[in-house]
Amino acid sequence: MRSGLGLVLFGTLVMCACLSTVRVKRDPLPVTDKDKNRTAVSGVPFYIKVAKCKQETSWLQPFYTLTLKKTSIFKFVNEKAAKAKDPNAKPPESVVRFTVMKVLSLSQFGSEDVRNLKAMLNKPGAADPLQAKAIEDTWKKISDLPDYVPLAVTEDNLVASSDVFETTNTSVAEAVVDYSRVYYYNAPRPWVGTSQLDAKFASDGTLTEASAQVQGQTLSTILSALPISTLLTKAVGAGAAAAEALPPDAVQQTFQYDLTIVEDGYTHTHDRCVDFALPCLIDKGGVKTDFALTVQSSSQSASKKDDANTVKVNGSIVLPASTGDKK
Repeated sequence: MRSGLGLVLFGTLVMCACLSTVRVKRDPLPVTDKDKNRTAVSGVPFYIKVAKCKQETSWLQPFYTLTLKKTSIFKFVNEKAAKAKDPNAKPPESVVRFTVMKVLSLSQFGSEDVRNLKAMLNKPGAADPLQAKAIEDTWKKISDLPDYVPLAVTEDNLVASSDVFETTNTSVAEAVVDYSRVYYYNAPRPWVGTSQLDAKFASDGTLTEASAQVQGQTLSTILSALPISTLLTKAVGAGAAAAEALPPDAVQQTFQYDLTIVEDGYTHTHDRCVDFALPCLIDKGGVKTDFALTVQSSSQSASKKDDANTVKVNGSIVLPASTGDKK
């Protein structure tokens, strides 16, 4: 009799030990063909997050759009004298002679020709025809430079060139979803009784909240047949120029040059995740291999700036009329 009772109690304890409230299983690594072809799963699939070191480097690729405009401006040598002679007299309308544009890279913009052009247009006072020729000759040199198309350059060549500069280079610990292995969440059903499972998942497939309840009657069913009424419970929780000597009512032609320089650019960000280490190691030269690429235009943020750091030049130079321009 005692041996029979002992055997029943031993069996009961074994069965109770097998009935855990929550079970979490994971796929084996590496996954075999057999594992890929199986149709039965061990529960609700989900993924977990693991620690990785995220290395990220950003380079700013500025480029500059230069626009040079030449305008003929007509005016009377002496407007008051001209009006006294003919009240309805008026000079011709201004005429734009040309508008030319050029896009330059960072290294091209730093060239001597560009610096000379800006200096000539920013120089105070009136200019003469020789200076006008110098302006146009300098512009020709600039326009003869290769056309720069920012996004036509490959990433490898770009980050190794002098047309970008590094803005950030970081390596920080970050939690990322490990999609290499699937986990399964389940609540086993007892032999006698019911089980209930409630799981909530994030959009990336990770488990955010879960609860399980097992109402097992196996133990109580067996114990009811015995003269024992004790239940053990365990919980686990988890520029104006001077006029020449002309008749007062003569029309004088002058030329004006306007140069506009607008800076724009792209930010190129390279990032990759590597195995976690404490502290996270960093490549001093930046992330240049095995990276994910993000290219973002900086035009919106740059347009909000209007300070000493913004490269925007507006210059005007008015040239006096030559002898051939007299009317």
